[in-house]
Amino acid sequence: MNYKLLLIVPIALLALSAGLLVYKYSTTGEWFIRSIELKGGTEVSVMLQNHIDVAVLENSLNQKFRSETRALTGIGGYGIVVRVGPETSADDVVNELRNQGIPVN
Repeated sequence: MNYKLLLIVPIALLALSAGLLVYKYSTTGEWFIRSIELKGGTEVSVMLQNHIDVAVLENSLNQKFRSETRALTGIGGYGIVVRVGPETSADDVVNELRNQGIPVN
């Protein structure tokens, strides 16, 4: 049996992996998606008594600064998590949430 033919599969997988990495870097400027732990930034968590529309809040926050907002639900009630980049301070996020009528401690 010719074992050199078996090298085709690993070489093809290596070429595919390298191609995906190059494509990701050329489209986003990063080799892989980095989370807030690696790229830095601030995460603000707020617990709420009532449910709010996260899409409306995210649109209003994105007008001021680039952010990612998501809703939380649990036994203790509702909440939101706002993530911003390192260029935005936590005080700016808290002040904007207060301006939106969300009680922040």
